[in-house]
Amino acid sequence: MPTHGQDDGALSARSPADRRTTVRLAAPVAAVLVAYPALRRQMSRTQSAARARAAEAAMLIEQSLEHARAARFQECVDTAEQAVGLNPNAAAAYNNLGFCLASLKLWDDAIPNAEEAVRLDPALRIAQNNLVWMRQEKLKAGGSKDR
Repeated sequence: MPTHGQDDGALSARSPADRRTTVRLAAPVAAVLVAYPALRRQMSRTQSAARARAAEAAMLIEQSLEHARAARFQECVDTAEQAVGLNPNAAAAYNNLGFCLASLKLWDDAIPNAEEAVRLDPALRIAQNNLVWMRQEKLKAGGSKDR
């Protein structure tokens, strides 16, 4: 039985190799702690920019929808393409782009956009319905490349 101040082996002090590891890890940890405020500022700026792009994309998606409702399909295409450029994860932008391209009878351009809308948001029923409609219309048109 160890006496006071003695070690039974199970509670032995760390080996010299363990101490070297601790010392080696201390410098990177200190560097991270020093860089943390700057990293947070950079992340905040990046997140702010992403939020601004997403907000602008949402506005463009709404504009493209207005163009589609007014049967201004080329304007819809142009606006939806801008929205996709700002937010490539916006299923609604791909849906609007696909719909307007289909309205121009550009099936081979429309269908991949509708497929992307469904891939991005499988629950977006309008995109699913548009995709079915586009494929049917392309078949009616004779499966031709476009028109």
